[in-house]
Amino acid sequence: MTDAYRVLVTGSRLWADRAAVEHQLRIAAAEAERDGKRPVLVHGQCDPRHPDTRRLIPWDTAKRMSWEVQGRYLGGDWLAEWCALNFTRVRWEIERHPADWAAPCRGTCPSRSHRITGRDGVSLCPAAGPYRNEEMVALGADVCLAFVLDGSRGASGCADLADKAGIVLRRFPARAYLT
Repeated sequence: MTDAYRVLVTGSRLWADRAAVEHQLRIAAAEAERDGKRPVLVHGQCDPRHPDTRRLIPWDTAKRMSWEVQGRYLGGDWLAEWCALNFTRVRWEIERHPADWAAPCRGTCPSRSHRITGRDGVSLCPAAGPYRNEEMVALGADVCLAFVLDGSRGASGCADLADKAGIVLRRFPARAYLT
C-alpha cells in the first residue's frame, strides 16, 4: 500500500474548460485527504495550445510565460498541472510522462514505414502517444479523470485503458462549438 493518491489525467489537446479541471482536482484532493494520502497528479505532458491560434507551444516555452498567460493555454494535461500548482491549500506532487516520439518503433508497430517526418525533419513514431498512455496506466492510479473533447482518440484511448485496468474512471465529454 502506498501513501500516494494517484490521479491520472488524460485530456484532449484543445480542452479549454479550466473550471471543470480545477473542480475535479479539488474533489480528488479531498479524497486523498480523506484517505490520509498525498495527491499525485500523473499526466502525459502533451504540449499546450495557444487559445487564439491553436498552435502547439512547447512545454518548456509555455512554462516561461507569465502565470496569467499560462492559465489561458489549452489542453487537459497543461490545465491539470496549472490548476494543481495554483492550489494554495493542497500541495500536489507532479509526475509527467512525455511521449518519446523520436524513439525507435516497437515490435507492435504496424511497420517501420508508418513513421512520419516532423516539422524539424526528425522521424517520428505516431504510436508513441498510445505507448506512453499504456505505460502510465500500467503504473496504476486511484482515479482517472478524462477530459475528452469531440471524442479525442488519445484521451479516449487512455481512458479506456484505465477503465480496463480497473482504475476508477470519471469521464467528462464535451463538444466544441464553432462560433
